Amino acid sequence: MLLGGVVVDRHGARRVAIISDAGRGAVMVAAVVALATRPPDLPLLLTISVLFGIGDALAEPAIGALPPRLAPPERLLELQSLRGAALRMALVIGAPLGGLLVVRWHASGAFAFNALTFVVALVAMTTIRLRTPDVTTRAPGGTNVWRDLRDGLRDVHRRPGMMPALVVVFLVELGLAGTLEIALPLLARTRHWSGSALGFAVGAFGLGSGIAAVGLSRARRRDASIGAVVGASGAAAAVSVGAAALLPTRAAALGAMFAAGAAAGVLSIELLAFVQTASAPAVLGRTMSCFALATSGSLPFASELTGAIGGTAGPGAAMLVDAALILGASAIGWRALRLRRAAPSDTAVA
Repeated sequence: MLLGGVVVDRHGARRVAIISDAGRGAVMVAAVVALATRPPDLPLLLTISVLFGIGDALAEPAIGALPPRLAPPERLLELQSLRGAALRMALVIGAPLGGLLVVRWHASGAFAFNALTFVVALVAMTTIRLRTPDVTTRAPGGTNVWRDLRDGLRDVHRRPGMMPALVVVFLVELGLAGTLEIALPLLARTRHWSGSALGFAVGAFGLGSGIAAVGLSRARRRDASIGAVVGASGAAAAVSVGAAALLPTRAAALGAMFAAGAAAGVLSIELLAFVQTASAPAVLGRTMSCFALATSGSLPFASELTGAIGGTAGPGAAMLVDAALILGASAIGWRALRLRRAAPSDTAVA
């Protein structure tokens, strides 16, 4: 992931995004061809996962670095809100659609449909026009990849507000992933919910996040500090997650998860917009690779932490710990970012 950010800064976000879309689409086509001649055994699935993961490692920082090239700073929050709504919609629709494709046409049908989505994405990516040119840092004589990585990480570390923002992202994702992936399914089992009820709870979170994203895209930007928004939305998400663990009825828990999704949607969009505008253009790919790592890097820790607490003290206690992590993150964000607002950056920190 971090090296993917170096590639993005060297060759341009749009070019890398196009290459990653084409590569991942090719992996899906190869998977369909392979499944036509052999069963979906473990070595094949591992190979597909590794190759697809390499494409993702390039795509995450590339896509993350594109919005500042597409919209002026004053409209970046609106763009991120619309993107967040689209992502939540894809997550809500994608899982049942994938299950339907596997049931009807097996794994090869799901891979073929996925390949088609990458064709659509590739066409869209080749037709977009950037507001500002892609910034590349590739020197005429070539530079060392590890030196570029080190310089990018140094810039992230030194840039005001950046490290606290990434810490907040990691802690919030740690709490949310633990709740959605581990604690909530355990809670549903102990309360004897059906599988559809659990799906409604997860869907309520996604729906709340999507509605919040649409609301942000239409709301007029107020002169509020990033820290105030992060603190308030993070506290609301923490209270909602805790309420979902404690409220006795299924309907109340669904409402709490909807509220948690809405608050978390505001929080994540605000943080993403801040990170993108606070970064220097020359290291934006490396900055977004750190953001993606803070997001995805929390998943293994969330599984271990929430699973251990849920196994010993119960899913309710695990969700309360997750809520405490989110609340702590909101306090860090409020303290560190209370005087900052999303604004374009000038140059890299030397």
